[in-house]
Amino acid sequence: MKDGQLYVLYIKAFFTDGTSTDTKKPFIYRKTNPEQVKFAGNHTNLLGNPRHVGCSVDTLSTSLQLSWIRNVGANIFMSSPLIYNQHIYVGTVDENLRGEGGITSLDGKTGIINWKYTTRNSIKNTIAIEDGLLFAQDTEGYLYAIDADTGVLVWEKKLQNNTLPALVEGLATHAGRVYAGTGNGLSALECKTGKEHWVNTGWKQHEGTTTTITVGENVVISGAQWGGLYGNDIRTGEMLWRNNKNGLTNRGASAAVYGNLLYITSQSSLFILNASTGQVIVRKELPVSVDVTSTPLLTDNRIIFGTADEGVMALDRETLDEVWRFKTNPALVYTAPYTRYPVATVETSPVSSGNIAFTGASDGTLYGLDISTGTCIWKHEMGTPCFATVAISGNTLIAVDFGGNVYAFTAQ
Repeated sequence: MKDGQLYVLYIKAFFTDGTSTDTKKPFIYRKTNPEQVKFAGNHTNLLGNPRHVGCSVDTLSTSLQLSWIRNVGANIFMSSPLIYNQHIYVGTVDENLRGEGGITSLDGKTGIINWKYTTRNSIKNTIAIEDGLLFAQDTEGYLYAIDADTGVLVWEKKLQNNTLPALVEGLATHAGRVYAGTGNGLSALECKTGKEHWVNTGWKQHEGTTTTITVGENVVISGAQWGGLYGNDIRTGEMLWRNNKNGLTNRGASAAVYGNLLYITSQSSLFILNASTGQVIVRKELPVSVDVTSTPLLTDNRIIFGTADEGVMALDRETLDEVWRFKTNPALVYTAPYTRYPVATVETSPVSSGNIAFTGASDGTLYGLDISTGTCIWKHEMGTPCFATVAISGNTLIAVDFGGNVYAFTAQ
């Protein structure tokens, strides 16, 4: 291929019922020499930390180029990629009973697959790493501790969750412990041995929810669809508070903890709560639905989050007035409840890097938005929905899509 030459890509897909469809897309080929992947630190939980504060210390520019792409051979749902000791880790789902659910480790510089560990069932949500071990929980409630270097199982435990509804929540790690499960199966275990420190007895399992456990200073924050938002004592597991009013029962988003303030979206509101007591400090009614998994991002002057039908929204951090709204293209797959074409859904959590907020969307595109104005200043079309939040370290952004592709973008 020649640099600067116009090419046309033709694609034809055939279906089992004998029908077919085709499309074409012109493009100009540009020869690039992407920078080598250079990670600056580890990214071990959703948004890099158990508090789910999505502010990267590394600043990326808009000169991002694709360094490599690798398909792991299975779908990736809401399992955001992790970065640990120069390697990348993703969880995969197995909806067709083909043994595709599990964990895949890739070399961070090349994308070459290091190892795969097959789990009994799908890994649908957040995985985490602590003390050299990777933790994942499958939909049946099995918790796995896998050696991050070798892919060898170190220990496993069946959590005290009901088999149905399926466990679709994400877990978290902090200070040598892994926090996993939900309801009566919500547990704190020692990372190295699997020793159980406590099991929740304060609230029961409800319908499945897409939340990931958040760890604050003295509280573990979790919840259940139609049940409420809960805070458990980090030392004893005792339920400290429950909030099932004010529109917090029907919720799929995970909380972000900044100091002692908890930020979360639910139904059509942004909430700020006291993380220690669960008391609602502020409830901001929104003109859009936020029944998605997106965790709010706080910057110096903005609160940014995904919506179910209007793309990405930003509020002024002080006044909570809407500052901008970036509407993505219509979703390719409808995951937000009670939505249909042409909703612009964003399930992922925005991550800030300098003055850019990076987020993937259900329209199959990864966006870089100007934090102040909401202007799109960089994008990459994946062609398949993105449900998992990106990870940033050093000069590199790692993203995944539902088709099972892992991307490494590097900044010049």
